[in-house]
Amino acid sequence: MITTRSFVMLALATTLLPALCWADVTVEDAWARATPPGAKTAAIYLTLNNGGEDTALVAASTSFADKTELHTHVHADGMMRMEEVPAIDLPSGGTAVLKPHGDHLMLFGLRQGLEPGATVDLELTLENGRQLKLDVPVRDGRKR
Repeated sequence: MITTRSFVMLALATTLLPALCWADVTVEDAWARATPPGAKTAAIYLTLNNGGEDTALVAASTSFADKTELHTHVHADGMMRMEEVPAIDLPSGGTAVLKPHGDHLMLFGLRQGLEPGATVDLELTLENGRQLKLDVPVRDGRKR
C-alpha cells in the first residue's frame, strides 16, 4: 500500500533526481587579461565544467568589443599561432580549460582598455541553447 508519505517522497525524487543527474554547465576562475593603452584586442580565460549532457561552447559576446571569437593555439611549420574554432567541446562530466597559450576567447575591436580591477560583461552561448551571463574580473596577466 502506498502511503501519503511514500507518495510525497516519490514525487520529490522524480522532481529532484533529473536536476541532480543533469546539473548544468558552470564557470570557474574567469578572468580577462589587462591591456596596454590603445590595445584593440584582449583575451578572456575561464574553466567550464559540464555536469549535464554533451554540449559545446559555440559563441561568446561582450559589450566591450565589436567581436568575440573562440580561439585555440596551433603549432604549424615550427610556429605557434592563434586560430578561430567553431566550438569548444564540453562532454558530459568533462571540463574545458580556456587558458593562456591554449583555448581562449579573443576580443577584437575593444571599445575601451581593460584595466586591473575592472569587470567585463560576458555572455556565453552553448550548443544546447543555454546562455551564461557573467562579470569577468580584469587581472594583470603577469600574475597568472
